[in-house]
Amino acid sequence: MTLSIGSGSTNAKTQRLVVGGPPRVDLLPPEVRQGKKDAAVRRQLFIGVIAIGLLVVIGYVAATGVALDSQSKLTSAQDQTTNLLAQQNEYSAVRQLSVDIDNLTVVRQIGTAREINFKSFLADVADTMPQGMSISQFDADIASPVEVAEQAETPLQGPRVGSMVFDVSTPTLQHVGVWMSKLRFVTGYVDAQLGDVSVNEESGKLEFQLTVHVDSAAFSGRYADPVDPDAGEGETATEGDAATEEETE
Repeated sequence: MTLSIGSGSTNAKTQRLVVGGPPRVDLLPPEVRQGKKDAAVRRQLFIGVIAIGLLVVIGYVAATGVALDSQSKLTSAQDQTTNLLAQQNEYSAVRQLSVDIDNLTVVRQIGTAREINFKSFLADVADTMPQGMSISQFDADIASPVEVAEQAETPLQGPRVGSMVFDVSTPTLQHVGVWMSKLRFVTGYVDAQLGDVSVNEESGKLEFQLTVHVDSAAFSGRYADPVDPDAGEGETATEGDAATEEETE
């Protein structure tokens, strides 16, 4: 026969009094039960530590693999760079020659930027002269590529890059006016100044000096870069020519 007696409160811990049941006695001290609980906790902590250690090892192995792969790629890239540099060194002489050619081309363009084909220019001038006129002497004063041409002080004279002085003889004074009117059709002509006229007693001809000013159109442009078809008319590759032509226009 079993008799259970409990307190009437539902919130209080139920207490039972067993009558006639088998006798039970708990002789274990509380420390033993607490030790079992502590051992279970220690086992859980140990398992947790092992799990964390495994995660750390896995992370380290993964990071090491990524680092080794990156190092391998870096080494491969460095090897390729070294090979490319070695190949470039094989053609260093060719590259230097190309640079020297470019430099010489620029120097040649600058050095000949204000070159005038005097043979062609004098032929054009001679074609404009009336019959009986002749040139006995010719002097030219053209500014170099590193100099600024001296400009006229009077507003009626146009910009120029140099001047040419002709010693001329003519049988009649009327030829002078005809010649000067035709000179303006010579390429590069800007204006002309007539000097004093004298009579040669031996030949009976009139002698005088004529100073002709020229602009950049008189330059031969042998080594100038080709003119850009989209650029304005009269533009050349050299800055000096372009500046002079801009002033002329």
